Amino acid sequence: MTPLTRLPRRRPSEILILFLALVLYPSRSYAYLDPGTGSYGFQMLIAVGLVLFFTGRVYWKKMRAKSSQKEAATGKENRNGKSMAG
Repeated sequence: MTPLTRLPRRRPSEILILFLALVLYPSRSYAYLDPGTGSYGFQMLIAVGLVLFFTGRVYWKKMRAKSSQKEAATGKENRNGKSMAG
């Protein structure tokens, strides 16, 4: 038995280009798009942007807190401002 072959890894940019090509490819469509559809799509883009912003902000604060804790633990200083390690 031969081992299963893996699919080649794709870069995210290749996947995005393929997705956009499939979505934006002009084809015949006999559907009705209400004028509110564009407004709804724009609203979703804003919502996704805000979610990414606030999620990033939370994790950024967590990373800064961990970083400052590590600095406090490793860089203990005495009153003269000199490191106690050396």
